[in-house]
Amino acid sequence: MPLKIIEISTLQLNLTNHKWAKFRKTKAGVNLHLRLVFMEKGVSYPEKAVIITAKEHNCGQLENHGG
Repeated sequence: MPLKIIEISTLQLNLTNHKWAKFRKTKAGVNLHLRLVFMEKGVSYPEKAVIITAKEHNCGQLENHGG
């Protein structure tokens, strides 16, 4: 049975150039939600990726976006 791991990383962006991603008074950013599948013999692959603004709540985002 494959092992699935969910990784969430916040990527900081320049607020001047990315106003749509504002999440604090002086910061902008997005969260990358990535589900990785690890198979036998060292085989792994990304199964799903979702990018949301950092202001949104992280809980359940992969499921909320169809999967």
